[in-house]
Amino acid sequence: MAEVTATLQRSFKETEIGLIPAEWDVVPLSQVAEYKKATINPQSHPDEVFDYYSIPAYQVSEDPALERGGEIRSQKLIVEPGMVLFGKLNPRVPKVWHVTSSSARRKIASTEFIPLVPVGEKVSSEFLYYLAWSDYVLPKSQELVSGSTPSRQRVDVKAFLRIPIPLPPLPQQRRIAHILSTIQRAIAAQDDLIAAAREVKRSLMQRLFTYGPGAEPAPTKETKIGEMPEHWEVVPLIDIVEKTKQREPRKTPEASFQYIDVSSVSNKMFQIKSYTEYRGAEAPSRARRVVKSGDVIFATVRPYLKRIAVVPNHLDDQICSTAFCVIRARKDLADHKFIFYLMLSDDFVNRVSEHQRGSSYPAVSNTDVLNQSVPLPTLDEQREIACILSSADRKIEAEEQCKAALQALFKSMLHQLMTGQLRLRKSGS
Repeated sequence: MAEVTATLQRSFKETEIGLIPAEWDVVPLSQVAEYKKATINPQSHPDEVFDYYSIPAYQVSEDPALERGGEIRSQKLIVEPGMVLFGKLNPRVPKVWHVTSSSARRKIASTEFIPLVPVGEKVSSEFLYYLAWSDYVLPKSQELVSGSTPSRQRVDVKAFLRIPIPLPPLPQQRRIAHILSTIQRAIAAQDDLIAAAREVKRSLMQRLFTYGPGAEPAPTKETKIGEMPEHWEVVPLIDIVEKTKQREPRKTPEASFQYIDVSSVSNKMFQIKSYTEYRGAEAPSRARRVVKSGDVIFATVRPYLKRIAVVPNHLDDQICSTAFCVIRARKDLADHKFIFYLMLSDDFVNRVSEHQRGSSYPAVSNTDVLNQSVPLPTLDEQREIACILSSADRKIEAEEQCKAALQALFKSMLHQLMTGQLRLRKSGS
């Protein structure tokens, strides 16, 4: 692998897409990428297993799903290695796929993708993939749509292929793609570290709630909610929490408050990541539950999504939606962080979710949450368990921050490399 060095290049020219290096060209996308729309009916091959590049598969893992033809209900695109698939449905949610699978299985894709094949030796498929993510293509595609609602808008293919793009010489394309793919591999490796850290935490929770926090497993007993240390009690959650209050902010129309909605809570980091400032006169109808620092809020709408968080100090005495159950630990009986981790456990969430009602807006009641039986260790054990799991959370957060830094680096490098602001040459050239 050739080493590269970065240098600032001063020789630029003005073009219809802005300043680009003097030796680069500007061409319509159609000159470097052929729109190849061959289709197949998978139902005609019911027992064949395909690599299926579907939108749900992209959203879940960015890896194609393995599906039998008999399970796929409509015509699909025939795709091949080297193709770039650009999502035309609702382009404001970007979906760009580089077909790199080397399996012997035939490959198909949703017709909601625009299939692009690199033309001859004009462009490398890797460069075409990163070009599709660049400011030259992605934002432009979002303007070339038809459809009445954002979620059903589609990119106009003919207009998409007319988008003007920068075209560096092929060796430069390959070096640009190499740098960007190196960063993407680092992001993928970081994803693996995050997944491993989350699995460690999941295993820790299972062990701690089964055997306690001691170095040696405590003697256990079977209970109606599972195995746990013999000396632990089983109590209804309502027995170890305080009653909470509601407040009608519209009664003080000029007073401002911070409002926590269900969408404010991250179900990846289990933290309140945002809030909205309102005056009482503008308060949403659901803005009524008063929260205190240290409260645990548990979203009762679609509880399986785990929108659960601890209220931080800066949101003390503010207001959350009535779509949350507010849990305030009795300090003589329970540690609030222990309750937080207890409510995060799969066992607790699954038991609560069994009570959800409604199809379009599935939810549980506060009573469904508060009547759940929970284990009750001693206060010292609760604090020790919370401390161990807090350490696991800090590890996950550190890995997430590292990933965010890599993503910011990718975005910056994508812009600088695609505009020629940063040039890459073989060392010694």
